[in-house]
Amino acid sequence: MRVAFFTYPSAFQNIGGGEVLMMKLARFLPGEDVEVKFFDIWKDRLADFDVLHIFSCQKECLGLVENARASKVPVVVHPIAFETWSSVWHGVMPDARIASLIRFAAKKMAPRISSDRRRVLMRANLLFPNSEKEAAYLERHFAVDRQKMFVVPNGVDAEAEQASGALFTSRTGLKDFVLCAGRVEPRKNQKNLVLAARDLQTNVVVLGDPVKGYESYYRECRRLAPGNVTFLPSYPFGAPELYSAYAAAVALVLPAFVETPGLVGLEAGLIGKPLAVTNGGPTREYYDRDVVYLNPASPASIAQAIRAALRKGPSDSLRRKIREKYLWSKVAARVREGYERAGGVSA
Repeated sequence: MRVAFFTYPSAFQNIGGGEVLMMKLARFLPGEDVEVKFFDIWKDRLADFDVLHIFSCQKECLGLVENARASKVPVVVHPIAFETWSSVWHGVMPDARIASLIRFAAKKMAPRISSDRRRVLMRANLLFPNSEKEAAYLERHFAVDRQKMFVVPNGVDAEAEQASGALFTSRTGLKDFVLCAGRVEPRKNQKNLVLAARDLQTNVVVLGDPVKGYESYYRECRRLAPGNVTFLPSYPFGAPELYSAYAAAVALVLPAFVETPGLVGLEAGLIGKPLAVTNGGPTREYYDRDVVYLNPASPASIAQAIRAALRKGPSDSLRRKIREKYLWSKVAARVREGYERAGGVSA
């Protein structure tokens, strides 16, 4: 089976979970007899592929989706879409909040309203939400038939479990800290984390770069941060320092207004780190009772959850669950099954 991967043009300017998902599946799908190629709009022809796999439902993907359907090439979409009232308000800059709230309310009241994002979802043969909760979100907010959805969970590298903190500590001099890793933007909520750090005795490391357009937010986070917070730039994709940072940390915090469910949380959980995790999004579907949950709108709740996670310690049951359900090799097998359901050839 030959599959074309595609996403919106600016995706890799700020690498996040969706882009990591693409690269990990490109690595592991060949083990399921799937040949993957990142679609080159200048050279490739859709007719040369058995399936077109779209990552994101951004409007920039619509043209290729419609072309694929016209060419009778099955289309699957990883929507990577989930919002809450809290995330649409707090997860954007203040001057964009009213417009963000109006758009979300419109989807609530009229889910069939025409939009390019809905057209991407409706034109797909099959959707790959990463949780039952995301599937319900798509059904509720875009009026997509639940029968078009095939849940594919996020994954984690098995080798992460063997990570050592020595590399990170030798290069930064840092150890025994709480780690927050990811793009710096209002949605990820580092601002409330640094406010929470004022009530913590533990050091906090914010590892990540500002998303383009949110540089002022990053500067505000740094301005508000107390002396126990250290900011470090992100590492390139696949760099060993990232897993080493997880291993050097005493806990990981996911303070975002919504996570689906946060790749870094699965990675840190496999390494055996305690987790303080947002209650926004389908996080409970993945982490169940194995982590401490926080209210992202409350710095006090974030600080309390971090302290509770440190007391709780690592979860052996979470590590077992991740090994059984969320390794990339298992996710790739699930994706291959989805391709066949969508109409891709089976051999």
